[in-house]
Amino acid sequence: MSADQPLNEGVELLSHEVRAEILLALAKRMREQPRNETLQFAELRDQVGHNDPGNFNYHLKRLLGTLVEKTDEGYRLSDVGHHFVAVLRSGRFDAGRRREFPEIETSCPVCGAPSTVTYEDGLLRTACGNDHTWMLNVGPELLDSHSVIDALNVATRRTLWEAKSTMDGVCPYCEGQTSETETRFPGDPVSVLYEWICKKCGVFLQNIAGGCVIFHPAVVGFCYQHGVDVFQHTWEILVENVGTATVCSEDPLRVQVGVSLEGERLELTLDDSAAVVNIANDGT
Repeated sequence: MSADQPLNEGVELLSHEVRAEILLALAKRMREQPRNETLQFAELRDQVGHNDPGNFNYHLKRLLGTLVEKTDEGYRLSDVGHHFVAVLRSGRFDAGRRREFPEIETSCPVCGAPSTVTYEDGLLRTACGNDHTWMLNVGPELLDSHSVIDALNVATRRTLWEAKSTMDGVCPYCEGQTSETETRFPGDPVSVLYEWICKKCGVFLQNIAGGCVIFHPAVVGFCYQHGVDVFQHTWEILVENVGTATVCSEDPLRVQVGVSLEGERLELTLDDSAAVVNIANDGT
């Protein structure tokens, strides 16, 4: 079996309209009756509107064990199936949606320069005059129900939390093993970029030093002491209070980045694996 065989089988599962309709019907049931999310065979077939019980049973069996579970009460979405439907319903695949936000003033998380914010094809982008682009995967409904800054906070928190998993050696998407940390020195105003790749699904991730430390317990506690919840204001802390990193030593690699609040500064030093090796608090 080739390495891509499970992927091919997963894509093939939804290559038929009936199977897709089964997932949507079970998702609708879960949404409307979360404490009674199962449907009996006849109920599910009626929801889908399929007239041939034998053919319907064939398609339903194709989904069992992966995207659908069978219980004593009936059929329901599996956890994987629910996540799959959630991604499809999020609107991230609705191509052509574009929005601009000229009224929004924000800064680049890489260099601190003024940045514009746009949304297109499921990506919320900030871009500055130094050609730095910060891209966040966002469904359009988030922008419909939240302000742009709130959406940046939500999406940045999720992205950096996923990055933390990558730093710990586990891909946040497929749970495969990630590579050892690589470092790259692109020059001013970015002193160093940390990079990883998943050995299984191939996802590639880059992170700046500030993004690597923002959920470190010392940073979380430091912000909390100053009345700021870093989990609620991740984007704002990153662009307003985290400084540009500097390379203190290349052999061994030591990268220093600071978080400043109310005249107090927390200095963190990272090594070549993005691990924090020293913390200093300058209260001046």
